[in-house]
Amino acid sequence: MAKLLRVPVRKSILATATALGSSFGKIGSAINIEGMVGLTLHVAESGGVEGAKVRAYIACDGSAPADSTGLFQLASANGAESEFVLAASEKRSFSLGQVSGKYLLLYAKGAAGTDAQITVFVTGSIPTANGQVVRPLAATVLTATALASTSYADKGSAVSIQGMSELTLHLAESVGTEGAKVKVFIAHAGSAPTATTDLQEVSAAAGTALELTVLKGEKASHPIPGVTGKYLMIQAADTTEGTGHATLAVTISGSVTNV
Repeated sequence: MAKLLRVPVRKSILATATALGSSFGKIGSAINIEGMVGLTLHVAESGGVEGAKVRAYIACDGSAPADSTGLFQLASANGAESEFVLAASEKRSFSLGQVSGKYLLLYAKGAAGTDAQITVFVTGSIPTANGQVVRPLAATVLTATALASTSYADKGSAVSIQGMSELTLHLAESVGTEGAKVKVFIAHAGSAPTATTDLQEVSAAAGTALELTVLKGEKASHPIPGVTGKYLMIQAADTTEGTGHATLAVTISGSVTNV
């Protein structure tokens, strides 16, 4: 087994204080986060008049994005946009919830107007083996598939997650008439399962199933902090926010824990 080392990384998004608008707009440029672990967002407000709000977008492949078009937005389990908020003159560090992907792009706004000024840095680590960056996980769980019911059913194929951390599911709903919800299941031994029967269901809390939601016509990135195992599978269903059926695609990203 190769010796795995984690090299600390610090990347600047806004190195000098930059004034924000009253509506969300792109700040800085996209940074490459491929294979990074332990991502933390460091934001400082220096205008002293009002606070700021920041949103994060993830690209899973391709070249560095120029804007958020087509990207996945970091979201809470219910599909709502994740926002990082700080008050006037505050300095705060925010965990990005063990998110993974290829590029990170940020948007920000003043909390009430145009007086906020912020600097932004991201820190994390990159796993290396024998001095080489270890290839991260990037796999398709489910190609774009029309759902048929609000009842959960097995969808897609099992993906090997053995030795991986920072697991993130990226959900995309492409029709725009109905949202989708996903449950996650883990096999901790054996060969690749073909059904979720007898697998462990991932929980948000004791006795409560973890449900990940993507709203109709949107893309959402959902970290699954601390989850490990051998294989991952999903079940999916329509939500009840719309009037039709969702078409759902799911990919997964992650970073290596050991090699």
